[in-house]
Amino acid sequence: MNTLRCFNKKMLVAATASVVLGLGMAGNASAAPFSYAASFNEVKNWSVTDASGNQVNFLNPVYISDAHAELNGTLSSDDDINPPPHFPVDAPIQTLGSPAQMNNAFTQLGHTGQYAWGDAVIWAPDHAQNAGEIYLSSRGVGGGGGMNTLSASFVTPGQLTFAFDAAPYLQAYTTGATVNDWARADLDFNITIYDALGNVVFEWDPNGAPGGIIGGTEIFDPISLNRDVFANAIIQGPLLHNSPLGTFGSFKADTTGLIAGGTYNMSVSMGEHAHASVPEPGTMFLLGGGLAGLAFAARRRAAAKA
Repeated sequence: MNTLRCFNKKMLVAATASVVLGLGMAGNASAAPFSYAASFNEVKNWSVTDASGNQVNFLNPVYISDAHAELNGTLSSDDDINPPPHFPVDAPIQTLGSPAQMNNAFTQLGHTGQYAWGDAVIWAPDHAQNAGEIYLSSRGVGGGGGMNTLSASFVTPGQLTFAFDAAPYLQAYTTGATVNDWARADLDFNITIYDALGNVVFEWDPNGAPGGIIGGTEIFDPISLNRDVFANAIIQGPLLHNSPLGTFGSFKADTTGLIAGGTYNMSVSMGEHAHASVPEPGTMFLLGGGLAGLAFAARRRAAAKA
């Protein structure tokens, strides 16, 4: 079986979202404002098969895991790039503030302390996870996330079928009262196939609805893997996507015979990011270049699909 990897940057829950957020909502009128965002995804049982049901073998695959975090101007990021048979491909977890998350724990810390963290790992050729989470209990700005990617070439006699299970999760919540208090969580998943000339012959961005595919047919697309939730002073949240965390859906699509036999290149990307801001009154904080660039790329992809 073949693997996913987290791109450019998904899980068990300690408590239900309603309980965690309910605790945070108590006494908001008198408490200091806070912002919280979380983004997770796990992909497993990933496979690519040809028209005869045989697994497609990837040539010279490159797997990359990347994790990053930023908190109040301090940026931390690292990645792991390894070809098989090196598994897991495991980016060192990035944590800033307190409490600190454990490497590859992929549990939701929730509303405690003041922190940002991101993590990503490809456990095996058919199993990957990544995550980002931030909680600001006082003035600050930051974010965290994880990304896994796979790049490879392959030879196929024709039609391909993609199948996998995914458990995305997003949460955003803020108690701030100004336009600069916000929380945003987003996720991104994409499969693209290029011919020998670099032309896109297949692209799939599962969005939980008909569409989001070029050069193929969706068979199962139950949950959006390309979306965000945004909380601000007007819509404070809690805003959730695919609750409870850890709920899997099965995805499947094929190229409907539109790909002729030959050699192709493929990229698979899977990324999650969580960002939040609780600025000083009258002051607008800006994210550092690393996370700002990732956020911009996510918005461009969302705009392209609109």
